[in-house]
Order: sequence, then C-alpha cells, then structure tokens
Amino acid sequence: MSNCLYLVQSSYHATPHMIQQIAKLYQNGDCVVLMGDAVLHADLYCHDYRCAILDADAGMLLSVPSQVKVLSYADFADLTLSYSRCMRLQ
Repeated sequence: MSNCLYLVQSSYHATPHMIQQIAKLYQNGDCVVLMGDAVLHADLYCHDYRCAILDADAGMLLSVPSQVKVLSYADFADLTLSYSRCMRLQ
C-alpha cells in the first residue's frame, strides 16, 4: 500500500472522530494536514502522527507544537504532489 496524505478539514467538534478514522488507516510514511478549525486540535493529536498545518491557519494557535510542520501554500502544493494517495475528511 502506498503512503497517503490525509487532509482534515472538519469542524472543531468533528475532528476527534476524523482522527479516530485516520488511526485505523495510518501507516508509517503517511501525513496528516490539519486545516481550518481542525488546527485547534494540533496539540492533542500531532504527537501520534506526522502532522502539518497551513501557515494561514497557524495564527489560530497561541503556539505551534514543535512536532507540527507549518506549510506555505507552495510547500502544501509540493507535499500533495509527493503522495500517490490523498484522502479528504470533513
């Protein structure tokens, strides 16, 4: 199975359920990108996964956890092209 990029664009309240779904599928080499309100859960879940957020969303956090990679839009485009599979969760 090839590596997968998970884009989590869910509401704040739905994000824990989305992360539970990812936990069933996540493999070493996968990456989770939290977007929008899902970013507010970065400190809870990103220690378990390779995790990133968009620079535009980073301002929602008081501080960005050290294990979270902050991506510019150009970095995000490069990241999406580096994966053969992408799953969007809302």
